[in-house]
Amino acid sequence: MDHNDHLSQDKKELDMESNDFVQPLSAKHFKFSGLKIVAIVLVGLAIIVIILILNFSKLSVNNAIVKTTKKLPTSQVSTSVSKNNLEWILQYHFLALVEKNSKALNEFKNSKIYVVLSNKELASSTILANPDHLNLIPTDYINNSQKFMQQYSSHDIKYPIQAVLFDDSSDTPSSVVPTNQAQNPLKYDQLLSNFSKQHNLISICDYILAKRTANKKPLASPCQITAMNYSQQSERNSASYFKIVNQAVQVVHHQYPNQMIFAGLSTNPRGSVITVAELVNAVKATNRIVSGYWISIPTSGGVGCPQCSKQNASLLPQFLANLNQVSVK
Repeated sequence: MDHNDHLSQDKKELDMESNDFVQPLSAKHFKFSGLKIVAIVLVGLAIIVIILILNFSKLSVNNAIVKTTKKLPTSQVSTSVSKNNLEWILQYHFLALVEKNSKALNEFKNSKIYVVLSNKELASSTILANPDHLNLIPTDYINNSQKFMQQYSSHDIKYPIQAVLFDDSSDTPSSVVPTNQAQNPLKYDQLLSNFSKQHNLISICDYILAKRTANKKPLASPCQITAMNYSQQSERNSASYFKIVNQAVQVVHHQYPNQMIFAGLSTNPRGSVITVAELVNAVKATNRIVSGYWISIPTSGGVGCPQCSKQNASLLPQFLANLNQVSVK
């Protein structure tokens, strides 16, 4: 065998050895790559499972929140009367009737009561005797905001009031509410609201009905509290009362989400005589959507309500006493 044959033979043997070395290495490399792919796939699947678990947990929490915050249908709103968390607007001198009835008085315990003072009471320095330690807020009732601001600035209001109730409703005669204020309620509500903030007073204004606005749409007042005195005319029917009050609540809270709203109640509204049960049912239907109630006990044939039925102030303590006892589950 010549030199070239030896070289060829050596080359063949070297190639065979190379093949023997490369083949096991490739198989080993393939085996390692396969394990790596499997590992990656398993990790990926684990991540997907974790994501699905987290999303499912989040969905469950969201569903729980929705269930707990879902609004009750109208038929289920307020199945029981809330205890001692309502606020009230009431003429001061009617408190004497409540104080004589322990069950009625108990409804006023731990509640704010905006007591409306008469002109004579505003000039007195000895009113608001409070042996029962109720939370009374002395309140001036006005029909003319400009006149009030002038009087307050001139210190003509002797009693240190803490709130002002501006009643400029369209039902009030023009002889009481100036025409310019009756025709532009939002403007004068805003003036009173600003003035009240400057003097640390709580401002309470009427809900502005659609019939009083240029575009025939109701408006929310910028005052701290909106009082819907007009709703008292529907109090005989709790479903109608809820509908009227709720519509106003939606309008007000759309613009002022945290504003307090008081619905109106009357012991002697226009029309037939009201009953204690009708008053209680009106509160049961609405107490979860309002902060309190403005209780009116108008004089029959008076300026504020010339068509009101005969005054029945004794209905007030009866209503409060029954309200305090109601708890329908």
